[in-house]
Amino acid sequence: MDIRGFLLFWSVLTAIVAALSLGPSFAHVLESVPRLTRWRPSLWRETTVFNAQFQFFAIIGAPLDLAAIVCPGLLAWMLRSDRPAFWWVLAATVLYLLALGA
Repeated sequence: MDIRGFLLFWSVLTAIVAALSLGPSFAHVLESVPRLTRWRPSLWRETTVFNAQFQFFAIIGAPLDLAAIVCPGLLAWMLRSDRPAFWWVLAATVLYLLALGA
């Protein structure tokens, strides 16, 4: 595989991982209004704490969030000689890192 094909592979992989990483976060946003406005606190505690409703968010979501930082970081390192592309990918890496911190 030549370098252009390798970079294309990493670019597509990075975009897919980033999109998959945003899915669980968006699901939390969509489900938050009914949970905060209609559910009793006891029901909230029962579903989230005792029945592990968010277990897969940790098992699948956490590695995806980390991969959404590592993949563009590696892509930025691979694009270090192409300055305009490097800065855009580095900005994406930093923004994903800040999003995880928030």
